[in-house]
Order: sequence, then structure tokens, then C-alpha cells
Amino acid sequence: MAKTVKKPIVHLRVYKSNGMGNKVSYDENRKVQNENTLVKLQHNSLEWTNYLKNIRFLGYIKVDVEGAYLIDEANLEDPKTTEVKGDVLKSITVEVEQAFSGNKEVELTPEQKKIAELEAKIEALSKPKKSTNKPKTTAPEKK
Repeated sequence: MAKTVKKPIVHLRVYKSNGMGNKVSYDENRKVQNENTLVKLQHNSLEWTNYLKNIRFLGYIKVDVEGAYLIDEANLEDPKTTEVKGDVLKSITVEVEQAFSGNKEVELTPEQKKIAELEAKIEALSKPKKSTNKPKTTAPEKK
């Protein structure tokens, strides 16, 4: 009995600049004039991670997620594909957009959170306290 393995494959359409600025240009028939390529990557693989990490530096001016598909490789001669829709596709699209724009929110590890808390406490303790009450100074009484 063959084991069923499903791999989410993401189709990205990447657009390169044609020397006319950093926007996609169209002809009179609304066809894209920029050089564009379809890139297919397995989601959450090492290749996927490295591609998204470097996507801003590859010279692309626009990246679109054209679709995502689950491939059932139980039957290698005729694999079945199922299109991914809904929240999964939205999360993939957001992940690609954040990687391309560089606005990625980084989740801190528990150790990093603890270090940040301790640094804040050290800073709070090292600042001099401002006192509103003036200390009373008493002069010795004269006899």
C-alpha cells in the first residue's frame, strides 16, 4: 500500500523591470509588457524559505500568487492536484507580500522576551529616582 504524500505547491508570477521604472507596464490591449516568469515552489520547504528571504534582492518589481495546489503523489503516473483556497491561500499571499515588501513582523523567542524584560528592569533600576519630598535637615540646636 502506497503512502499518500500531499505537497502544497505555490505558483508565483514574478515581474522584472523593463527599464521604464518600478511599475508593471501594459500595452494598449492591457497585456503585460514586462518580462515575467512563473515560479513553482513547495511551501514551507528550505527552497521556499531561502527564496522568500532573498526575493527583494532578485530585481523583481512585483510578485503575485497565482495559486496553490496540493499534489497527491500516491499514483506517480497520474498525480491528482487540488487547488488550495480560502484562509490557507490568503496566509500564503500575506507571507509573500510581507517578504517582498520587507515588512515582516518577527516573533520573539521566549528567551528573547525574557532578555528584553530583564533589560527593561535593569534600565528602570539604573535611572535615578526623582523624589518629591525633600529630606529634612536638622541643624544642631544652639544652647
